[in-house]
Amino acid sequence: MYMLERKEPKPIRAIGNTCTYGDISFTWKQVAMSENLESLKAIMGKSGGDERIINWETLEVVCRSEETW
Repeated sequence: MYMLERKEPKPIRAIGNTCTYGDISFTWKQVAMSENLESLKAIMGKSGGDERIINWETLEVVCRSEETW
């Protein structure tokens, strides 16, 4: 089983009463899941964002877009 994930920005808010401004971090949002790796590769890259495909059982990155790395 494979999962297609897309990198999305996530704002980090200041902690407590500090004077720091909010930074932006990134999280991976799950977009699609399939047992067929080739079908996910066909979907990947159409949105133009940073994407990767992971193996759901081992959580290893199988394929990634050029912008990500």
